[in-house]
Amino acid sequence: MYPKSSNREERQIQVNCEVNPEVICKPPRIFSRKLTCSFTTGKSWSTALILSITLGGFGADRFYLGYWREGLGKLFSFGGLGVWTIVDIIFISVGYVSPADNSLYILT
Repeated sequence: MYPKSSNREERQIQVNCEVNPEVICKPPRIFSRKLTCSFTTGKSWSTALILSITLGGFGADRFYLGYWREGLGKLFSFGGLGVWTIVDIIFISVGYVSPADNSLYILT
């Protein structure tokens, strides 16, 4: 897992790139570039969506993503009497809700 940081410079890595052999260009054909790193904690988008559809009224989707406070709210309000569950299904399906640690989903 990549540590949380607000400094964008810490989330970058220096890589060496090579020009495609089909491209005609002047030397050098190898150059360096900084790329932003992406990290994940292993949360699957499809699992979150299935949990939201099947057990969303009990807050299972929010517990899975690490939002335990919202999970408790959904659990004790029965998914906001269904309204919160429908909203979460939409939010998770379009990617508006992601894991609580700001990591990326694993797309399976």
